[in-house]
Amino acid sequence: LTGLRSRRPFAEGKDVAANFRALGLDPPRLEHGDALDPNLESFKRRYNALVADPPYGHQEFSVFHELVDLYAGILRRASCVLEPGGRAVLMCPEAVAPKMPSFAEAAGLKLIALHRFDCTSGLRRHVVVAELPAPK
Repeated sequence: LTGLRSRRPFAEGKDVAANFRALGLDPPRLEHGDALDPNLESFKRRYNALVADPPYGHQEFSVFHELVDLYAGILRRASCVLEPGGRAVLMCPEAVAPKMPSFAEAAGLKLIALHRFDCTSGLRRHVVVAELPAPK
């Protein structure tokens, strides 16, 4: 869902950080913890995009949160860390998708898109795109 276009070559055979540096970007920083914990270092900065692929509740589960609370919480966290005009893109399961418009609204985000796609014949997911509106 996230693409990066560059004319500069990737550093073949190198790690992820080397590839980011080859593109003139800061290497990504990973942080382990509860995705809804406002004390995480990651939440002390602002971003123009947030991409999340949380647990769906089938094969993998959230240890700390019910599924709907996790998805609503991610959108609330997004509204705190996104720059105005920034977008959150996340995947969600079929069961949670109908609630995403109200979750986005409650978080102060504008729902841009909610697209369903079939992963397999019996497995559906949704791509959610929500934006933090710029101040008027």
